[in-house]
Order: sequence, then structure tokens, then C-alpha cells
Amino acid sequence: MDGIDNEHSYLKDFVFSPDSYEMIDHFLFGYVISKENCYSPEIKEVSAHELDPFVLPQDDFQQGIKRNAAYYFTTIICKDQLTTTRLTREGYWNAFGNQTQILYEDEVIGFKQKFSFYKGNPPNGTSTNWVMSEYKLNPSVYLQAKAEEDSDLMNKIQTCVLSRIKRIDEVEKTTFSVGACVAVCVGVVLQFAALLHLELTIT
Repeated sequence: MDGIDNEHSYLKDFVFSPDSYEMIDHFLFGYVISKENCYSPEIKEVSAHELDPFVLPQDDFQQGIKRNAAYYFTTIICKDQLTTTRLTREGYWNAFGNQTQILYEDEVIGFKQKFSFYKGNPPNGTSTNWVMSEYKLNPSVYLQAKAEEDSDLMNKIQTCVLSRIKRIDEVEKTTFSVGACVAVCVGVVLQFAALLHLELTIT
């Protein structure tokens, strides 16, 4: 009985909170190769980017360090991956900041893009506390010879993403907003520096 009780206690205290490398290489790539090889009850197959976050099952939001995150495998058609907005029934997910590279041993294995959810129509929606991080594979790394001969696998590598959605509290929201502003400012400064360098080189 003690062994069973200890096992139940362990499962109850288990926190599903994978890092970026695990999100890309273990879960997302494993899912693309074979759903059976990457079975995880914490991650569901849902077109989360098409849904308002408040209609998703609340029981899904039990993951992460603060027990406020949900994880979903989603398929997005290629052209939509290039957009910065994901439209839903009552609002939209809007990308912010620069796309982040996910590195492993100095190799870019994937990318992460952050989104905020707004109610209403773009670009004049009302901000909410819902945020999403969308992870996708780097095709140049995972499109090996095998994938190039398998069109279905190639399509999955290019269109499947792993999303983490959570509702942040006011303290997190403030930090989150400041971080977003800093990211945008840094991006602008870098672009200006590049243009200045190009102008000086030309002259």
C-alpha cells in the first residue's frame, strides 16, 4: 500500500514543464515522426490557434510551473505560418517581438514565436491576459534524406507546431509587456545600426 500511495503522490506532484529543446526535439519532432513514439497525455491535438483561449477546456490548464499552461499539437498551413496574426471567432492572436532561435550544440533546431490574444477585430482589439508560445522545427535541420523522399513527413515538418498557452496574472502581464517593448526596441535599434553600417560602407 505504501508503494502505491507513494506512486500516486508522485503523479499528483508531477509538473509537466519541458524546456525549449525538449519542446522541439523530443515532443514536436517525435510527434512528427510517430504519434505513438511521442505519446504524452499532457499534450493534445487541437487547432488552438483557431480558437478563443477561453473556450478551451479549463482542465487542460494544469501544466507548467504555475499550473496555468496548456500544450497543444497544431497543424498550420504554410502560408499562415508567415503571418503575424491568427484569427479566431471572437478575436485574434497577434505575434510580438522577434522570432527566437532554439539552439542545441550551436545548431538552430527550431524557432519560437510569442503571441498575445486580443478580443475584437485587428488591429484595434482589446488586450487580454492570454499568451501563446508557438514552437516549430527548423526544416533545414530535420529535412534529412529520408524526409526528402517522404513528402508526407516533409509536409509535417513544415506545418506542425507545438503551442503552449497560458493565462498570466497581472504581475506577469506587466513583466511580459515590458519584455515585449524591450524586444521591439532592440529590434529597431539593430535595424537602424545595420542601415547606418550599410550607408557608411557605401559612402
